[in-house]
Amino acid sequence: MPTTDVNPIETRLLDGKELARRIRAEIATEIERLKLTPSLGVILVGDDPASKLYVSLKGKAGAEVGIRCHLIEIPADAKPEALLAAVHDLNHRPDIDGILVQFPLPPGFDPQAVIDVIDPAKDADGFRADSPVASPLIEAVLELVRASELEPQGHSAKVWANSPVFTERLMSRLTTLGFVPGEPADLAVVAVGKPRYLTMDKVKPGGVVIDVGTNREGDKVVGDADAASLMGRVSAMSPVPGGVGPLTVAMLMKNVLALAKRRANIKG
Repeated sequence: MPTTDVNPIETRLLDGKELARRIRAEIATEIERLKLTPSLGVILVGDDPASKLYVSLKGKAGAEVGIRCHLIEIPADAKPEALLAAVHDLNHRPDIDGILVQFPLPPGFDPQAVIDVIDPAKDADGFRADSPVASPLIEAVLELVRASELEPQGHSAKVWANSPVFTERLMSRLTTLGFVPGEPADLAVVAVGKPRYLTMDKVKPGGVVIDVGTNREGDKVVGDADAASLMGRVSAMSPVPGGVGPLTVAMLMKNVLALAKRRANIKG
């Protein structure tokens, strides 16, 4: 017979929307105080509905905080050289503080080749190792970890992701904070693109789950964690939608402000 927990744990949902709202408010206040008008150049290749939605959300967030977003659209059947030329153009535009190329790219485009030509001083996504800002996605995950109130010391962490670079960078940050690698984990971060991938066998009872996944099931968006089976067994979990996504956009806006301040030689 299946077993059930005798004493279920109250699972707290980590409200990424509210955290993002607070961060956007702080950004807007600082932009107003500094009398800056930061600008972000966004390149969208093709007409993928999800990518168009993400670009739209970034544009709305920028408008809310006082960051101007300049959208450049490139057809999916364009030559890769057209995309590289657009990046080069943004690199040299004095009115552009940050550059973002919306990924994933259509077939035929090499993401690494694009990243390699972005001016590090304008790399708003923190893709390059020499970028002055960190990945907005990683910063969003860390913000949710802080919100969970899980102390790093004495606790284990594990990242399941389909991107080795993301896994390596995030685990590096987590170990710097004091987490140690281990499974089942006290802190489980999942970004594999598979619904219900993360189950309770990978997480310690009372642990924390940060769900980075975004998957479509019919008209619903679900994460990579088996949320229904984890409820009542973990202490905190980020929901999908409403968790990592809004925070990532807010952290992107924070990066654009940081790049604008850096280009204007504004300290602090």
